[in-house]
Amino acid sequence: MEMECKFFGESEKAYFKLDKIDACRRCETAFYLPSIYNSVNDKNFSLPIKKSGEKRILSCDIATISGDANDASVFSLIQLIPNKSNTGYIRNVVYIENVIGGHTVYQALKIRYLYEYFQCDYIVLDTQNAGISIFDSLCTELVDKENDIIYEPLNCINDDDVAKRCQIRDAKKVIYSIKGHEKLNSDIAISLQDCILRNKIKFLVNENNAYEVLHKIKGFHTLSPEQQAELFLPYKQTSALINEMLNLEQIPNDKGLVKLKEPRGKRKDRYSSVSYANWVISEIEKENFKKVGKDFSWLDYCLY
Repeated sequence: MEMECKFFGESEKAYFKLDKIDACRRCETAFYLPSIYNSVNDKNFSLPIKKSGEKRILSCDIATISGDANDASVFSLIQLIPNKSNTGYIRNVVYIENVIGGHTVYQALKIRYLYEYFQCDYIVLDTQNAGISIFDSLCTELVDKENDIIYEPLNCINDDDVAKRCQIRDAKKVIYSIKGHEKLNSDIAISLQDCILRNKIKFLVNENNAYEVLHKIKGFHTLSPEQQAELFLPYKQTSALINEMLNLEQIPNDKGLVKLKEPRGKRKDRYSSVSYANWVISEIEKENFKKVGKDFSWLDYCLY
């Protein structure tokens, strides 16, 4: 697993601002894989049980198989908690993992494992380029030899053309397909900015605060430096996400759209994964909470 975490810097043309994002770093509880929970001798340290009304979304930004050094597939988990007024969701970004390269079948198995383990309700998948091959694997029966699990096929919920690729008629429709284009990319950026400004999204606390959180875990002091580093990793991944966001510059255009570009040699995989999920969550909100507003078709945004 590749990891980067650099000192925060904000471009003069940055679309997202550090002070606004930092105000959203209010989530203390990170989610972990079983190997991490099992390494800690604390019965209270375990995967959080889903609460009433809670939903979980696994969002996947897919790199091409032969991507360059700046390309990675990113899998992020967002926990959706109904707000106090029951009019929408608070989004908690509780897990981010990035993987360099990997065959499409391997990545599909990774997605299915995370989907089942984290008890997710939906998958958000970038279905352009290598992503469509991963979808093709997800809509078939997959055998996970490493974990001794057979995964049932899943299908697409929002794009009829993608859904037709699935040959299993009764496959559960839980995959939201994302096909980026100028209008959709603009709306995705605006939606994330709106949620940040309205404090509708929570990122994990910074590393200093994480230190205080993790030291409450029984036996933390007895763990090896490597084990402690694993516990800090979600918080460092969050900082890497924020660095990506602060590096994104708004490019002027004559269409009135928000176009974001990362500096040469930088990346935006984590931003893409989290922002895709945030956009889909807004769509789910409109359905689940029946918000009053102008009706529009999801396909208007997702299809060319």
